[in-house]
Amino acid sequence: MRGIIALILLWVMVPTAVSVASSEDGVKAFQRGDYQTALSELKPAADAGNMQAQFFLALMYYESRGIPKNVPNAFEYFSKAARQGHMDAQGATGMLYFYVQFFLNETK
Repeated sequence: MRGIIALILLWVMVPTAVSVASSEDGVKAFQRGDYQTALSELKPAADAGNMQAQFFLALMYYESRGIPKNVPNAFEYFSKAARQGHMDAQGATGMLYFYVQFFLNETK
């Protein structure tokens, strides 16, 4: 029984630890301007639900850092991080929502 519990804990904990490590490596790569490494580290961590990785990946999409600018993808990742409580992502999501609403109303 203890072996089964240990295996379950290991199964749950290892992906989380990998996601956190990848996020930290990705953020460091982003900060030093190595956007290809940042993308390869952040994308899997963001898709696994890491809010820090989601935020920095969204920045990469929004600011066109190492990848083509893609506002819908930026909004998606900002929103995912915001729903988990990332305060900067909440602000970015709100600003993007405001701009979209403002410009859509201006063009009508």
